[in-house]
Amino acid sequence: MEHVWTVLCRFSVVDQQRNNISLIEIIEQLSAVGKVESDAEIQGLPFPVELVSLWTRTDLAIPEEGRARVRILSPEQEVLNQDESHEYPIDLTQFHRFRAMGKFDVLPYVGNGVYYFIVEYWNEQDDSWLKVASVPLYITLQSPQDE
Repeated sequence: MEHVWTVLCRFSVVDQQRNNISLIEIIEQLSAVGKVESDAEIQGLPFPVELVSLWTRTDLAIPEEGRARVRILSPEQEVLNQDESHEYPIDLTQFHRFRAMGKFDVLPYVGNGVYYFIVEYWNEQDDSWLKVASVPLYITLQSPQDE
């Protein structure tokens, strides 16, 4: 199977009649003002987003199955979501394309910088995860007195 694209957006809408998707408010950066304690570690920012990926068959005539996962990396390249809840099956047995729509109600936050949403595909031949997409999100949180 082949990864076609991955986009971070506020939300998506699927047109049931035409089976096309609209990605609403593509997100490249998040700038917010909030109270930040100097010694406190912020666990997350309440900012709902969707990470939408499109997958397709390598050969349109041959059904395929696989699995993928999403990892979120901090600006220091540390994995912020270790659980398996961000792993998902890819089923291309009935249809030639597959959309994965992962919803995040809270974004992990450990400081200002570039966070990466990494999409990986499980390669059974090598018994390893292969990175197929890296979507950056620039997050800047300022204290009210910094304005």
